[in-house]
Amino acid sequence: MSWNAEESKKGYEMLLEKLRVEEGEEEKIRSILEAINLFNSRKDKVFKEVEDIEELRERIRRAKKEVLENLDYYVEMAARKMEDNLCRVYFARDGEEARKIVREIVGDAKLVVKSKSNACREIGIVEYLESHGIEVVETDLADRVVQLLGEEECHPVVPAIHISKERWSEAFSRETGREVPPEAQAITDASREGVRRAIMNAEVGITGANAIVAETGTIITVENEGNISLVSRIPPKHIVIAGINKIVPTLEDGLSVAEATTLFGTGQRFGTYVNFITGPSKTVDVGLETTIGLHGAQEVHVILLDNGRRRALEEGMEEMLYCLNCGSCLASCPVYMSLGEKYSCGYFGGIGMAFGSYIFGVQRAFLEGLNFCTDCGACAEKCPSKISSNEIVREIRRKAWEELGLLLPPHMRIRENILRTGNPFGESPEKRGEWLKS
Repeated sequence: MSWNAEESKKGYEMLLEKLRVEEGEEEKIRSILEAINLFNSRKDKVFKEVEDIEELRERIRRAKKEVLENLDYYVEMAARKMEDNLCRVYFARDGEEARKIVREIVGDAKLVVKSKSNACREIGIVEYLESHGIEVVETDLADRVVQLLGEEECHPVVPAIHISKERWSEAFSRETGREVPPEAQAITDASREGVRRAIMNAEVGITGANAIVAETGTIITVENEGNISLVSRIPPKHIVIAGINKIVPTLEDGLSVAEATTLFGTGQRFGTYVNFITGPSKTVDVGLETTIGLHGAQEVHVILLDNGRRRALEEGMEEMLYCLNCGSCLASCPVYMSLGEKYSCGYFGGIGMAFGSYIFGVQRAFLEGLNFCTDCGACAEKCPSKISSNEIVREIRRKAWEELGLLLPPHMRIRENILRTGNPFGESPEKRGEWLKS
């Protein structure tokens, strides 16, 4: 493969731009590190209380491996069981197809409420619905303030950690029309008003899924705030958007995912709320006749998203699909702890570069920071699924060169030097020993 000099130089310039520290970024990184230190201290404590932590990690790997090695079988089983449970199941090959399905389900609705969801973020569903004149209200507290302020998320678990209490106060003072003091409880109370009002008036609720159980057709979500419970129950229509890699074989496997997500994500022994959704709300109280839509959703729509996942599997990148999106790998990543959300390609960190290369293409991942990874391997030590993101990134870098001719200019110079002189410095072999004479 010949060197794609133009795109390679463009990528290098973009990386240098990301390394520049803008005003306020140092404070943002301090906030991210503060959150990481808090979660790490919690994990250090709670891991001592869990006797079978390594067995939990192995259970998750086995469950994920089993599904991915028999993907068609488990996708078909999960879909059939969910349909038996009166869910409506759809298959989306890519983000565009998923967005069109959502638009069709939403119909004439003007207000949609949404919980935190990586899959929703992946396909850009909020921006898409808003472009069609539909109001979307984020119900997760941090996601809501990010939405109100027009900010960028900086962490998968605490996306607004970089926003000061004063700015939180300003955002909710504007929304409520009264002064909200810059205090955590006051801000929380103020945010509840608008979100609760939106949930009660919304015609559609959208969530992701932490796991989908193939044997029962059960959708599992984990949360602390209680908003997912409301979003999935109060609006008449509930839409679930989840990658096909969220499927696990058994209910026990789903519980393992729920446990590990909070253990490794925030250092909690278990999430405050763990929801099991096995179809729309129903009852047989009246004459033993099944009726739908009592106190919960009348319709449950599940969109199973491919969006590059099958291709990753076919190309031997199975391990990246074990990801639980808990953010634990970021707590040990030296690049993320230096650059924050700049080290992302749809998802954060090295695993984000992996997902991004299959969702958006290797070229975009190269431009966004594929070469930032130091290959230290600390991510694998912290990951509940033991994913070696660094090894995956290394393989994608190889693809970037062999298939697209993408190589950073400094790396190209090193390559040329080695080919020409046998060493990365470009020095002639005769000069190698000169330092001994000095």
